[in-house]
Amino acid sequence: MQALTVPALMTNDRSNFGLESCTWGAGALWTANEEALAQESALSTASTGSLIRLQKFDHLLNPAGQWVYLTDSYGFDSSLTTAERSGVSDLLALPDGNLLVLERTLGIAFVPSYRNRIYLVNFAGATDVSGIPDLDVASYTRVTKTLLWEKNMGSITTRNFEGIALGPALPQVGGTSYSVLLVADNGGGTQQHLYPLVVNGVVAPTPLAQWRLDHWGTTSNSGLAADDADPDFDGLRNLLEYAMDRNPTFADSAGAVTYFTTPTTAGLHFTLTAGAPDVGVQMEKSITGLQPGDWTTDGIMETRTTNGDVITVDAWVTDPTMLDRLFLRLRATEQ
Repeated sequence: MQALTVPALMTNDRSNFGLESCTWGAGALWTANEEALAQESALSTASTGSLIRLQKFDHLLNPAGQWVYLTDSYGFDSSLTTAERSGVSDLLALPDGNLLVLERTLGIAFVPSYRNRIYLVNFAGATDVSGIPDLDVASYTRVTKTLLWEKNMGSITTRNFEGIALGPALPQVGGTSYSVLLVADNGGGTQQHLYPLVVNGVVAPTPLAQWRLDHWGTTSNSGLAADDADPDFDGLRNLLEYAMDRNPTFADSAGAVTYFTTPTTAGLHFTLTAGAPDVGVQMEKSITGLQPGDWTTDGIMETRTTNGDVITVDAWVTDPTMLDRLFLRLRATEQ
């Protein structure tokens, strides 16, 4: 668990219309106010939506941007209630970095009913409004949204869906399919409904890309997240840190690799994780240790023993004529 600081202007909300959502995915945390903040715009009406702010935090939970999103209107002013509303109930960050918005509306017709819509957000060309204290007196470009799903749930309060969660991947449905679950507010009662859906077209990052996201908030093989980088200066490059299930931001290489010899052999002992299937690690030898072309795996033998997620490796070379001038190293490569 870790605390984060919400930008001050996001706390200036209207009663019961403040931060309503929270989601983590693809190396970022997101939240949003349900309807407009107190100092700007207005609540939704039968003909207009409400401006809300999508707030992003990076992988270290530092504020990383705000973008404006316009909700739908609630469609109809009924004489039967004054509780009509249309706002953002929850957000869902997908493994591929896309963001879904769950909108919930109470209104629509003379006999008010609940309606849910799920939108895909497009940030292309949208303005980061983190530095804009009042949207009503500023120029900016909102995000756009694409409707993915909607359903009128009727007037049953236990179908007032206000939560959305990501379930497991569904390879039996398709290689890019995931389970999505809507969760209803119980309205202070003891019953509520769940509503299962399937989202398609989600290309999840590889295990290595997800590891980069977790530590640096990017999938890019560059900068501190580059395969050959050693940001904690402990002698283990990132690709080895990943393959060994170690923390690449904390210098902890002690014991990661040990050297052993006998009168006729020299080798290395190390452990890998089964959770890094997209990287291979091999021992290489050289008699100079200087030129890239001097390194080879010729004549190297090894044993690998798997116990749960831990793979224990002993790799060695047998050549008594060269043991007094032998260099050994581990090389990690993407598969």
